[in-house]
Amino acid sequence: MRVKTFARLLVPVLALAVGLTVAACDRSASPLSPSAAATGAAAAGPPAAIDIDGTWMYSEETSLTLPGGLLLDLGAEWEGPVIHVTCVSPDGVLEIVQTGSTFTGTLEYQTGTCVTKGGQPVPPPWPLPYRAVLTGDITGSSLHIEQWDDPPGPSPDGVRCPKNGTITQSGGVATALQTVGRCDLSSLPFLPAVATNTGTAVR
Repeated sequence: MRVKTFARLLVPVLALAVGLTVAACDRSASPLSPSAAATGAAAAGPPAAIDIDGTWMYSEETSLTLPGGLLLDLGAEWEGPVIHVTCVSPDGVLEIVQTGSTFTGTLEYQTGTCVTKGGQPVPPPWPLPYRAVLTGDITGSSLHIEQWDDPPGPSPDGVRCPKNGTITQSGGVATALQTVGRCDLSSLPFLPAVATNTGTAVR
């Protein structure tokens, strides 16, 4: 009786052991083994950066806060100890050379007009045509730009204008860039000296 009982118990145990051995040999049969889809996704890596390489038409508006005495130097009328000036540069050309998620480039525009808060026209406080050099990187649909006036280019004596922005896509193709920035005017010999900007680039 004991032998028959032992035999009845041994059969399912052996069957279970064989089943576990086969599953161990065939990893795809184990619920703990990675699926082919998961393995393929891991091998694919992160998605490629959005392509913004090429030539963009760029328009920019800059808001300046400066000492009021500068208006007198420009032959304009006094508007107070602090002046606010808005400059518009509508005809910029942004050239971008992209490598993966990083890029370099140039920004140039030929014209610009400025007007004070009181309505007085004044010349732009930078030489025209204006030219800047830049580097940047792309993360998802966001971009960061390090921009320097040229001349003198990327040096401690240049004007640094970092910008952050977003990329608009249509049908998987980048169609517009929106940027906001603030220039570092701490090297100027007067206060206040603030310059912020917003820009739009289109193909």
